[in-house]
Amino acid sequence: MKKFNVLGIVCTHNAQHYIKTFLEYYFNHGIDIYLIDNESTDYTLSIAKNYLNKNNLFIDTYKFTENFELYNILEFKEIIAKKSDYSWFIHLDIDEILEAEKFQNLNQVICKVDRLGYNCINFNEFVFIPESKNLSYINQNYYNKMRLYYFFEPAQNRLNRAWKKIDLFDLKSSGGHNVKFNNKKIYPQNFHLRHYICLSYEHLLTKYKYRKFNQDEINKGWHLKRLNIKKNNIYNFKINSNFFFTNENKSLITNSPIKNHFWDLSNFS
Repeated sequence: MKKFNVLGIVCTHNAQHYIKTFLEYYFNHGIDIYLIDNESTDYTLSIAKNYLNKNNLFIDTYKFTENFELYNILEFKEIIAKKSDYSWFIHLDIDEILEAEKFQNLNQVICKVDRLGYNCINFNEFVFIPESKNLSYINQNYYNKMRLYYFFEPAQNRLNRAWKKIDLFDLKSSGGHNVKFNNKKIYPQNFHLRHYICLSYEHLLTKYKYRKFNQDEINKGWHLKRLNIKKNNIYNFKINSNFFFTNENKSLITNSPIKNHFWDLSNFS
């Protein structure tokens, strides 16, 4: 009988602050990783290569272009998933940690979902940020240490990001948010997606300062929230009742969803 296995597919560009925590988390949860490097110029690849001989890590290269070409990257992810011999796939971003219910082993719980007859998993998104403008989690295990978050839910059932192997599916048309295929049967319990969008306030600015987005994708309504990232918006917002701190068991609250990110000050007036 074929061994149950799961492949996470991620694209990186200058992600040296994330890569170590990211890889170690997923390898500890039995997830193999296909890393598409978008011609990083920092230490992303050199750090990743330290894990090549110990884990199921595959490294590929995708040519860097002046504009961030999300559609083409997602199309490349589709090609990888279609040609790879895995039971399930997860579309990942480098600043995300995906958790199963009750923090169980991710591979094992996806296997359970498969046995129950489901072929797709939806995720709730929790955005983690530093508690103050002077605090930085760069070069730290942000997954273990960052505690302040908000539940980001501009729409329900919007992050169908893990799916059982199937020949015909579409990831790119939704901008990677919602994989589409016929006869989708979504597991009724949402998993967690912890989004560590920045490790310091300054990190958020530098992360997007030089990123240029494809105009056709902007016209589709993609990337619009990122276009509003400005220094004044970031440094002037105040924590309110929409924000929570994780407790010792890392449980997350979903009864106060918001539709905009913390740099959109209108959401927190």
